[in-house]
Amino acid sequence: MSAIPPGLAQHALLRRRLHQVQSLHAGEFLPSPCVSVCSMDPDSGLCRGCFRTLEEIADWAAKTPDGQRAVWDRVAQRMTPPAG
Repeated sequence: MSAIPPGLAQHALLRRRLHQVQSLHAGEFLPSPCVSVCSMDPDSGLCRGCFRTLEEIADWAAKTPDGQRAVWDRVAQRMTPPAG
């Protein structure tokens, strides 16, 4: 039996968190998208683990619940490959 490659495991974890976030009520603080893969892609400027920019990562704790939800919305868009 082969192991799941690390990148796929973190991506699956991020998708599960996204699903949980989408079920939370407005105004609730949200969990961070961080999946402990802290490596920035030099081409996109996004973290390879959570698809956030450095600014989004640095500002996470200071954001309101609405601001956190906006970051999660952008993460969801970035995770989905463009339709071909």
